[in-house]
Amino acid sequence: MIFWSSFPFVRLVIPFGVGIFIGVNFSLELTPIIIITFIALSLCLLLLHFFNQSFKANYLTGIVITCLFCLLGACYSSIHNEAATRGLNSAPTSTTWLGQVKSVERKQGEVKSIVLQIQKFKNDGLWENGNFKLLAYNKDSLFDVRVGDIISGEGKLRPIMAPQNPAQFNYRLFLKNKNIYLTTFEDGFVKVKSSNSLVHYAERARSSIIQIYRKLQVEEENLAVLVALTLGDKSYIDFELRKQYAGAGAMHILAVSGLHVGIIFLIFNFLLSKMPDALVFRILRTCILLFVIWAFAFLAGFSPSVQRAGWMFSFVILSKLLKRNSNVLNSIAVSAFLLLLIDPNNLFQVGFQLSYSAVIGIVLIHPVIYKLLYFPNWFFDKIWSLLVVSLAAQIATLPYTLAYFHQFPNYFLLANLLVIPLAFGIVSGAVIITSLFFLFGTDFFLTNILDLLLTALNGVIVFITELPGAMTEGVWLNDLSIIFVIGTVSSFVVFMYYRSFRAL
Repeated sequence: MIFWSSFPFVRLVIPFGVGIFIGVNFSLELTPIIIITFIALSLCLLLLHFFNQSFKANYLTGIVITCLFCLLGACYSSIHNEAATRGLNSAPTSTTWLGQVKSVERKQGEVKSIVLQIQKFKNDGLWENGNFKLLAYNKDSLFDVRVGDIISGEGKLRPIMAPQNPAQFNYRLFLKNKNIYLTTFEDGFVKVKSSNSLVHYAERARSSIIQIYRKLQVEEENLAVLVALTLGDKSYIDFELRKQYAGAGAMHILAVSGLHVGIIFLIFNFLLSKMPDALVFRILRTCILLFVIWAFAFLAGFSPSVQRAGWMFSFVILSKLLKRNSNVLNSIAVSAFLLLLIDPNNLFQVGFQLSYSAVIGIVLIHPVIYKLLYFPNWFFDKIWSLLVVSLAAQIATLPYTLAYFHQFPNYFLLANLLVIPLAFGIVSGAVIITSLFFLFGTDFFLTNILDLLLTALNGVIVFITELPGAMTEGVWLNDLSIIFVIGTVSSFVVFMYYRSFRAL
């Protein structure tokens, strides 16, 4: 049974997210007077409720709080996006600009494009301040550029084209959700200042780890998967291999997420499990685990999925320090709220939606289905649990899988049954081998085992994709159909918990 009173942050983040959706998609004339008046009335009603016990308004109070957070979400997203596009409309078509590198897109280790936060641009010969993003490509070759570098360039700023064909991927909408509206093609850039930021050092650390993999002579195709699994960098994976992983329903293991953070947590939690239970040792264990988790998230590039996992495991670790049971749904809601505060447009990122829907599905659906069968044998019980986890995640992400990718992997249960244990072994092995190399300058021949696991993983993927009917393709849903599928999944969850035939 689910009681809403047990999930206060869930009750707040949902209207906040609805408000962000409204603020981004609809032009609301919310003047400061309207906002201040509504907030003042809301606070007065809440104070009246809390200080006057005879004033029975539980439902009314809930409605007011919901509306208040919806309004806050709409206002916050509008203010954030307005600040993130300052100077965009006044920037001339052809100009000289100065900007900071925010992200770098690589392929096979070479820079292909960069996203810049434009700080200044020339307009009629005078420098103006700006704060908008620019996607920059280089016609020939980009020099070695890092996140945080300040660079300058000169050229035409072009608006991003809308889709030209029916059912074509809407690249303009994809970039709009990242607050990118302009692109440029340059012959050359000038590096004004190199970065000394933590992100810069994280990139250098990733490069060093990749060099270690190369020194240990990991096979090239295996290297691409290993870098994606451990560092979240999929730039080394070619199109064919990426297509095979997607066809097997195993693409999620190549994006560093809760699975990978969970493996790191389990490894170090096991290593620290023998520490005494005294308060000073609990604090030390907590600090070490938090450092390890966020160091791994940092190396993996702070994607929304790894941030979500990092925050969730952080709350679990802190609850263990305080010897309190953590509420997983509240932890998920808090992490989502923090990510939306950092950037409201995270709500519209495919990875954000998939990662949150998957983990919520696992938390809600897994316990109910898992109890349907009981296996006294430990091995078969773990297999059953793994299958239920895969099924729960697939049910929860079904609307988004169909909406964004227009396909469905029919053998996802078989794929996850084989792939997840292999991924666990690979990530664990990579941690051990890298640590040994740093400490002793050798891997003690353990790389051969790691290579075998990677070869087995790629072999499983090829085997599954070659099975007859491995993929259902060509599924196209309109907006109303997507809402219907989301409603169907939600009704299924309600039915499981309340046995309500009304939900069916």
